[in-house]
Amino acid sequence: MAKNVNKKQPNKRYTVSEVLDLLEDCGDYESADVYIEPPDVNALTDEDSGDENEAGPSNFTGRQLRARAAVTLKGPRGKRIMGEDSGTSSDDFGDTTKPPGPSKRTKGSKGPSKKTSAQRGRAPDVNTLADEDTGDENEAGPSNFTGRQLRARAAVTLNEPCGRRIIGEDSGTSSDESSSDDSDKSTDAPCPSKRTKGSKGPAKKTPAYRWRATDIKPSEDLKWNEENVDNADLPNTVIELFELFFDPVVIDLICTESVRYAAFKGNHNFSVTPGEIKTFIAILIVSGYCSVPRRRMYWSGDEDVRNEAIVNGMKRDRFDEIMKYFHLTDNNNLDVTDKFSKVRPLFNLMNERFQKYFQQEENLSVDESMIPYFGRHSAKQFIKGKPIRYGYKVWILTTSLGYAINLIPYQGAATVKAVPGLGMGGQVVLDLVTALPQNCFHVTFDNLFSSLALAEELTRRGLACTGTVRANRTGDCPILDTKTMEKKARGSYDFKADNEKGMIMTRWNDNNVVTLLSNKYGVEPLGTASRWSKKEGQRVAVPQPNVVKHYNSTMGGVDRLDQNVGLYRCGINSKKWWWPILLYLIDMCVQQTWQLYRRLHESAIFPKDQLAVRREIANIWLKQAPVNSRTGRKGGKYAALDKRVPPHVRFDGNSHFIEKTEKQARCASCGMKCRQRCIKCQVGVHDRCFAHFHSK
Repeated sequence: MAKNVNKKQPNKRYTVSEVLDLLEDCGDYESADVYIEPPDVNALTDEDSGDENEAGPSNFTGRQLRARAAVTLKGPRGKRIMGEDSGTSSDDFGDTTKPPGPSKRTKGSKGPSKKTSAQRGRAPDVNTLADEDTGDENEAGPSNFTGRQLRARAAVTLNEPCGRRIIGEDSGTSSDESSSDDSDKSTDAPCPSKRTKGSKGPAKKTPAYRWRATDIKPSEDLKWNEENVDNADLPNTVIELFELFFDPVVIDLICTESVRYAAFKGNHNFSVTPGEIKTFIAILIVSGYCSVPRRRMYWSGDEDVRNEAIVNGMKRDRFDEIMKYFHLTDNNNLDVTDKFSKVRPLFNLMNERFQKYFQQEENLSVDESMIPYFGRHSAKQFIKGKPIRYGYKVWILTTSLGYAINLIPYQGAATVKAVPGLGMGGQVVLDLVTALPQNCFHVTFDNLFSSLALAEELTRRGLACTGTVRANRTGDCPILDTKTMEKKARGSYDFKADNEKGMIMTRWNDNNVVTLLSNKYGVEPLGTASRWSKKEGQRVAVPQPNVVKHYNSTMGGVDRLDQNVGLYRCGINSKKWWWPILLYLIDMCVQQTWQLYRRLHESAIFPKDQLAVRREIANIWLKQAPVNSRTGRKGGKYAALDKRVPPHVRFDGNSHFIEKTEKQARCASCGMKCRQRCIKCQVGVHDRCFAHFHSK
């Protein structure tokens, strides 16, 4: 149904400055008549700033530029009038509009009255200053308008080959006089962009998005292809899976750099073997599930804290020496622009191995993870509301179950090279997905990363994406605003799709209004979500778009990784700023091993949990410790004989009996050899010393 161009529209009032901008943008007219409101009678006017014998728009005063105006354009098809009152265009044929009368000369002007036609509208305020002409009044034109004239309100009607176009202030859009379908809700023709106040140069063009109230069409280019999946072969045992990450290359790196660092510190006699590094790492893993307040307690003689597996694996002083010189990079070749240069080699090696043994699946997610650290470092972050508020931030790409594929530690603006239009969040996503093999993966992320530009770039790379998006990043999408959606019932939703670019914007009202952007999932098939209704006093089913369902099911990969790593964090700490990062990578390798083990043994009735996997790795590497590290007497100092029994047990006078033994033992009272002992105290004692030993 064609639009009725003669229908009254909301009044549009332009200033002379706006009219001149519109005339500059529209070059398809032959001539134009501009009508300007005169100032009030008795109003003071600005003095001329130029010669009155030469007038033009560029010589108008400020008051003239602010005056209201109307324009009539003359073209091949007739005359177009942009009026102040009607806000519509009228053809010269049959037009009953009377041309405005000549403008009056303002009080205080110095030149002859102007010959410019003017249409009287709302006059300026009484007793306000009025600008005078800055040019010659004998030659009036837009370039000679005063500042008040340029700032006056005006309306513009443009005659184009396809019809007449009216630009109104209230609607902010142009309407074509030719026929169009009112029922079409799309914004196929982008609105002419407005020039912002104070902007220089031509107005910016609106992005060419064509949003329609329709669901997205599935794209074959973004369909997951199982035939392209090429996974690496994996071993079956836990220790072999763990050694895929801590392989000989990683162990040799630690040995080489630790010896180099010891020489750098002046100890040229220090050496360490790969077996000792494995034992050292195993002790760190044990500290995650068997923690003590001080690490030296593992080698204590007290049975309540002594750990025989650690004692038999490595001597205490040897552990302290290796920990003192443990290093991951050459201090003589540090990258001063990299805040994580001390651990960068290990980061790179782990990323290579994580990607090499990644078992491909369609759904991936991107989010941030925190490494706890409370010391001083320029890359340390504070994030309010996070479970770990202080520490290092790491961007991670994971599977839906938490297997890490790529890690990028955050170090401010130097983390990634920002691309115009994407920002740091969008560039982080692009850097993370570059490590993926060739396939149509589906990447999920939150509103920190998402934008229309990022969705377009991922689509161009053949990757599907879904993410929540902030309200100020929806561009020109004509979706219902957040305040309007909040007033609607729970479960209400609105959506707009651009099938040419393959994107859909969905806004859903749940407990809060959430906006999602996707190039794969739309609204249909519509599902339901169970929510508690306070009004009805029971749980009710509310409508839920399909894109929300897929976002919820695929977004939590990094959160699962954080949960797994946080269960049994290595507990031996150091003052070195990079030490928490080393422990984080060790814990992550254990978590990665468990993820691969679960995938290999999906059909197992009782699969091993993460604690069982962690214990198996530690026990095997501790038992593989070199023999020379366990030589010598048993470590630890033994307490005196009379101090081995707690006083409240020794002197309680209850159930102390003496018995004979086959082996000799030292008497706890006199220190001589004997073949008797106290059954309760479990120490040797003579018959003659029994009463003395149990008396205060």
